[in-house]
Amino acid sequence: MQTSHLLRTTEVTSNSRNTNEETETRLHTRGGLGSHLATPALNVGIAALCFSTGIVLASCAAGPASAKVAAPAGATASYVKWGLWEPSWQLSNGGVDNSVFTHMDSELNHHTDIVQWFAGWSESWAYYDSGLLQQVVKSGRTPLITWEPTGISLQAITSGAQDTYIDSWAKGMAAASSSAPTIYVRIFHEFNDPLANGGGYGWGVNGGTGNTPAQLVAAWRHVHDRFVADGATNVKFVWAPDGVNFSASLLAASYPGDAYVDYAGFDDYGYNTLQDYQVVGQITQKPLLLTEISSQDSTWINTLASQLNTHQMPRLQGVVWFDQSTWRLDSQAPILAATASMLAGFAFNPPPPCTPTFATTQRA
Repeated sequence: MQTSHLLRTTEVTSNSRNTNEETETRLHTRGGLGSHLATPALNVGIAALCFSTGIVLASCAAGPASAKVAAPAGATASYVKWGLWEPSWQLSNGGVDNSVFTHMDSELNHHTDIVQWFAGWSESWAYYDSGLLQQVVKSGRTPLITWEPTGISLQAITSGAQDTYIDSWAKGMAAASSSAPTIYVRIFHEFNDPLANGGGYGWGVNGGTGNTPAQLVAAWRHVHDRFVADGATNVKFVWAPDGVNFSASLLAASYPGDAYVDYAGFDDYGYNTLQDYQVVGQITQKPLLLTEISSQDSTWINTLASQLNTHQMPRLQGVVWFDQSTWRLDSQAPILAATASMLAGFAFNPPPPCTPTFATTQRA
């Protein structure tokens, strides 16, 4: 979706969707664990065969049966991370209000793993966004930055004209690697939307800009290579088209290549999630993030939950809700309830930890 920024010079626009997403202008990280099970007693017959042998037994915590859905047969132990974009998190004085996330954690009975925010290329890493990053890290969450080069052409990026600015962010993120071992960076998002009727972006390649997929790929690779040269190995690049205008040929031509992408994904406002997942799977087998999702249809949320709990999208590793205006989770009680139910499912909860227990047996 299109973005505007708090205390920023980035343009304010709106994005019209061809499906059920309304036109709007927007401002631009686990399940509870139960007690450990008691270690079972060793079988007497086995004890007779052992002589002062230390045996490691694994006891695993069990979550509350009423709160979490059991794992389906054949499911893996991986889980999906939950994230939020909360515009009221960023304050007008440059600070943040982390109570926004603790409130939503309480409402949903689930920890927010990922915090997303939107940053224009007019913003200073040193004087603004580095502070946001540290606030996210201190709260025990992972940052996802949607980095928007508004007003800057793809050619200007590829030519090196923006290298000083790009390097300031890359070096800043590299310097933060000890406290922030993972930083998701999403660039050129929703590039597959046409620039028309108030929608789309200047880096788009689906009409209205004159850009080609080859130019987008060249700009992406240039930014990526600057980060590599600056040692920002903690940055994970996220390639995320919009979930509509989903032409497989256009997406394939606009994909920078596996060597330049860490996560793929798409934005999903009540679309056919499984179909879009399969289209992306024809282009790359990289892990996926749904970098923006929202819906006013609880049935769609229930369907997504079922697809995740039955492991129909095994590469999907994160879901980030766009929690603003009419898309707010608490705008409708059925939407909040359906989302809380989804987050209580197996897909969004890590397996219970196993604690090694040492038992000693002696010859009878």
